[in-house]
Amino acid sequence: MKKKSYLVIIGLFILSLVLNSTLAQGTETFDDQAKLIRIKKIANEWQGAVLTLETRNGQIIKGRLIEVSAGSYHLATGATKAHLSLVDVVKVSYEPGIPEMLLSFGSAVMGSAFLTGAILIAKDDASDADVSRAALLGLLAGGYWGVSTFYESEVIYVE
Repeated sequence: MKKKSYLVIIGLFILSLVLNSTLAQGTETFDDQAKLIRIKKIANEWQGAVLTLETRNGQIIKGRLIEVSAGSYHLATGATKAHLSLVDVVKVSYEPGIPEMLLSFGSAVMGSAFLTGAILIAKDDASDADVSRAALLGLLAGGYWGVSTFYESEVIYVE
């Protein structure tokens, strides 16, 4: 008789743990959670940036992101401000600007300096033509790397 009562108590305890863990979980689906993560990324990383938002009905609004709060994107579009509901926006895109262009240019300069220094170290009697060729190749390779790394537009499909 004692064994059965212990088994019943242990069974009830396990059942209560399972029920409590089930009830403690949110009712949001995985898609809803993923959408919130995307919106949080936009709010944190692109605040102050010029974004293009596309709504469900195909309307496209371009403006500087002021903030994401109260269930809306708040954009400065010239002299006016636009408020778009988080539910209505399906796509957000970001076009690179001057900082990304400067990073790309810096990459080109660093590539040129690196390859120029490498040719001067590797070849004691390097001619001006060799150094110029190395500088040009470094400039092209560094510039290509900089543009492909930094100067890219980014698109986030919210849904």
